[in-house]
Amino acid sequence: MSDRPDSRGDQTGRLIEGCIDFARQCSDLLRDMPEDVFTSRGSGGSTIGAHARHILERFRCFFDGLDKGLIDYDDRQRGTLVERDVAAASAAFAELCERFANCPPSAFAERVAVRELVYHGGEQAVAASTPERELMGLITHGIHHLAMIAMIARAWDFPMPKDLGKAPSTVVADREIPHRIR
Repeated sequence: MSDRPDSRGDQTGRLIEGCIDFARQCSDLLRDMPEDVFTSRGSGGSTIGAHARHILERFRCFFDGLDKGLIDYDDRQRGTLVERDVAAASAAFAELCERFANCPPSAFAERVAVRELVYHGGEQAVAASTPERELMGLITHGIHHLAMIAMIARAWDFPMPKDLGKAPSTVVADREIPHRIR
C-alpha cells in the first residue's frame, strides 16, 4: 500500500476522490433504475431507497458535524423524499459529488468527536476521531449498503455492475488474481 499523495496532493485528497467515486457510482446506478425496483422491498424488508437514504444521511451528518466539531450519526432523518423517489436520490448523490469536488482538503483539518448509539439498551457512545477516519468509514459503510442494494436489485432482475458492493481491495485482488477461488 502506498502512502503516495494523490492528484490533490495528500491523503485527504485521496479520501475525497474516494468519496466522489463512491457517490458517482450511486448516482449513475440510480439514474437508470426504475422506480418500482427502487421502492420494492428485498428479502430483508428494506428497499433500495431506504439504503440510499441511509447512506446520504450519514454523509449529511458528517458535513453537519464538521462545523460543530461533533458528528452525530444518529441525527438522521427518515422517510425523506430520497427514500421514495429514485430521481431525487440520484440527484442527491450527484450533489454529494459536487460538494466533495468543491471542498478543499483543508476543510477536514480539525479533529472531531463522533457520537452514535452502538447498543440499543444504552446511551450514545462518544469517541475522538479525525475527518479523514470518518471519510474512510463513510466509504466502507456505504459499500456495505451498495452490496445490499445489489442483492435487492438482482432479485428484481435489474442488472448490476459486477463489482458493485465489493471492497476496493477485493476489486484490486480480483484483477490481480483472476483465478482466485471465490
